[in-house]
Amino acid sequence: MAVPIADMVPAQLSLLEGATDIPVSVIVPDVVDRAVLDAYRQHGAERALILLPTKPESETLQLLDTIAAFAELSRANQPTHGRTTAQSVPNA
Repeated sequence: MAVPIADMVPAQLSLLEGATDIPVSVIVPDVVDRAVLDAYRQHGAERALILLPTKPESETLQLLDTIAAFAELSRANQPTHGRTTAQSVPNA
């Protein structure tokens, strides 16, 4: 689980020292602070799994739109380091 404060991320991820051959994922609540997500990314986390609460459809869709916008912004600000990006392919 994610830590609540960005300053705590380095200490948490230091527990994985030496285990760099596996991708690091973090589970975060839907109300996670952007600084915490940025800190995880800066310290090597490759994915964030966001816990979604059970809410009415309209609230859930609004939350998903917010998360998608944040993900796009984060992806645009992240260097690719030779990685390929996903592209949509039209149905044949």
